[in-house]
Amino acid sequence: DADPKWKKGRLGDYVRIQGGFAFKSRDFKETGGIGIIKITNIADGQVDIVNTQFVDTVIVKNLDPNLKLLQGAVLIAMTGAEIGKIGIVENTEKELWLNQRVGIFNEIRRYGKLLAFFALNSDEGQEHILSSATGSAQPNISSTKIEEFEIPILPDLVLNEFGVIVN
Repeated sequence: DADPKWKKGRLGDYVRIQGGFAFKSRDFKETGGIGIIKITNIADGQVDIVNTQFVDTVIVKNLDPNLKLLQGAVLIAMTGAEIGKIGIVENTEKELWLNQRVGIFNEIRRYGKLLAFFALNSDEGQEHILSSATGSAQPNISSTKIEEFEIPILPDLVLNEFGVIVN
């Protein structure tokens, strides 16, 4: 439970969520090239980097470098039946980039992405995602709506202790 003296804040005080790139379906291939992480690659708190589809290197050369996935990246599914699934990229044996409707947590405060991982995996976090999603046929949630999830503003000392424990 949060200390009542802590100020109320929101997830957006810790991270900014950036959606992936809308690769064209015709650009995907089954082998070789650059691995693309899709919603289907997120499961059980992890990101499956083995079962990816691929695109040619030339397709990613001018993309936002923040969409290239590094070890420790935290991702969230932002649409469909898998909405709200969160996973951590545990290793990057191959070059990986982020597909559309998957968000990556970019830290504003140290340990922000790990705090976001645990906060959104909580019952309250999942309820926020499901209740904030729009669309009748297929639920969707924006990065802004995810960032609105209320969490306390942790003092730096507490946040650092959290980071040491979960890292």
